[in-house]
Amino acid sequence: MTEPTHAETLGITEGSVVWVVADSVEETALLDPLPDGAHTVDEPIDRMDAAVLLADNLEALEVRLDEVLPSLGSTPVAWISFPSGHPHNLDRDALVALVDEYGWALGPEVRLDETWSAVRLRQL
Repeated sequence: MTEPTHAETLGITEGSVVWVVADSVEETALLDPLPDGAHTVDEPIDRMDAAVLLADNLEALEVRLDEVLPSLGSTPVAWISFPSGHPHNLDRDALVALVDEYGWALGPEVRLDETWSAVRLRQL
């Protein structure tokens, strides 16, 4: 049995439209390979199936949340992905405080690889 891809771990399925908010192509590539027929968009659109916000520090995340969370609407799958396994200022407590201000909460956290983790977002 093969290991699931990062995209599959995050609930991205065949034909999904995924809004990826990232600083670089390297960060966006974290989701490669996407399932058949799935594709990414750079801006929010109607009927997105998923959104993945990648941030490597708390300050970058704070700036992005003002744009991202109000734009999610009824997007069924939403994640924040961040570096793991080394000292940084992004941890679960910091994330809880940030998303709570917008009426969101954190769900389960998953480890994608030795560098990245992700935490599911859910609207309250």
